Amino acid sequence: MRTKVIALVILISAIITFSAVAQEYKSFQIENIAAEAVWPAVYKAFQELKLPRPVVNKNAGTGQTSYYYFTALLIKNRTRFRLEYTQGTLTISMFGRQYLTDKGWADNMMPMSKKQASNILDPVKERIIELTKDTPFTTQKQIAKTEAKTEKTSAKTANKAGIYEDFVIVRTGNQEIDLLAVYKNGNLVTYDLWDDNRTAKSLVFRENKDSEAVTVLFDEKGFPKGMVTDHIIVNISSIEGNMADLRILDLQGNTIGNNKIQLPDNRETNINFQE
Repeated sequence: MRTKVIALVILISAIITFSAVAQEYKSFQIENIAAEAVWPAVYKAFQELKLPRPVVNKNAGTGQTSYYYFTALLIKNRTRFRLEYTQGTLTISMFGRQYLTDKGWADNMMPMSKKQASNILDPVKERIIELTKDTPFTTQKQIAKTEAKTEKTSAKTANKAGIYEDFVIVRTGNQEIDLLAVYKNGNLVTYDLWDDNRTAKSLVFRENKDSEAVTVLFDEKGFPKGMVTDHIIVNISSIEGNMADLRILDLQGNTIGNNKIQLPDNRETNINFQE
């Protein structure tokens, strides 16, 4: 008899609320949450609202809870929560909803009223939004853009002797080598400066102290005018306007190849050093 009464109550509830639950409200999404903030906020919100603590697989971005018990229309119910996080969006949904019969727990196939669902889900949503409002999601593109900006800033400031994140620059006091840069990957770069002690006259690059040297020569404005390696020589000579002749020679002076190239309008270097 009790089972029939319960079934009747559920049926009546479904008929009364059917027009309001054509699409049952049993999940919500929150967008723009940083990965490092999402799970601490979830744990805190569930704890404060006395909901079961989620068991989370952070690598997969998924989680579930045990049963949460509540009463609807004088009938004991229970449900579980499923959590999914991907690309800055958190989705929390209820699943496995059951009601208590005189024979035990049975799956509840009737839709939950929007009011009842809102009573459970809305406080969770509101609390997580509040906890994560200052930690927006950053895409890989945005991260790359920020890193590029940081590298650009570092490059602008890495124009004097000092210790930097990836390399060290020292003034040598040598007339032929004014500056020496040593990189953490073992690369070595030496600079010979023009008389202004700011503009590069030449630089010599070595992959390591025992490797082949590549020398790049600059004009007085600091624009490249040639390159020398252990095998070839490259000369860049202006013809007229922005046109130049790029000629490749062997170490005996024989031409290997040449080509006409167009130089940029601004032929001043961005390699300048501070005193």
